[in-house]
Amino acid sequence: MSIHYYQLFKKSLGFMILFALLCAGTMAALSYWVIPKMYEANVSMMIIKNPDSGSEYFYDELIAGREIINDYREILNTDSVLYEIKNEVSRQITGDSNISLDDLGKRINFESFSDSRVFTITYRDTDPYHAQIVVDSIAKVLKTRIVALTKVDNIAILGAAQLPVEPVSPNIVTNGVIAFMLSLFAAFIFVIFIDYLRSMNKKVADYKIKTNLP
Repeated sequence: MSIHYYQLFKKSLGFMILFALLCAGTMAALSYWVIPKMYEANVSMMIIKNPDSGSEYFYDELIAGREIINDYREILNTDSVLYEIKNEVSRQITGDSNISLDDLGKRINFESFSDSRVFTITYRDTDPYHAQIVVDSIAKVLKTRIVALTKVDNIAILGAAQLPVEPVSPNIVTNGVIAFMLSLFAAFIFVIFIDYLRSMNKKVADYKIKTNLP
């Protein structure tokens, strides 16, 4: 960095920090009071080991279980299953039937784990009670549909979803820090731009003086 820009940065540091703090405070306030808080509930499910198979088949069943989990993920994303979940939810939550299948699918997250037959389904909602009810409904419908399709009851729900207490988003601290850093960078760019315009205006003025232009 040249001496000129160093001096410019030093001279404008107070303004840049004040601007960044203002933007960070605004973002934090928006995150706290304006941006809807999202709560996440989750339920875990497991592919049950075949009781008739010996321990020597455990690894093969583990591999097969992970492949089956991928099939279950695809089944969950089908419109027919999402529609059934929507109907199940509407029987428990009045007025929640207006949610679209596309929006319902986007709020569902399906996460599986390596070397495990356990997978977790999470759902986010602005209402913690809705999140809990919906994710339990998802597990119930998915289990029923899988048993109906495969004719084998090899899936278990590992307990009901817990009511989420703290929202998972927005993250006020993270949003504030990101806003501060971006605003600080934007303020420095603005300062450089203003300095560039002043430099150009000075050059134009000096040129007019030298050439006796009006």
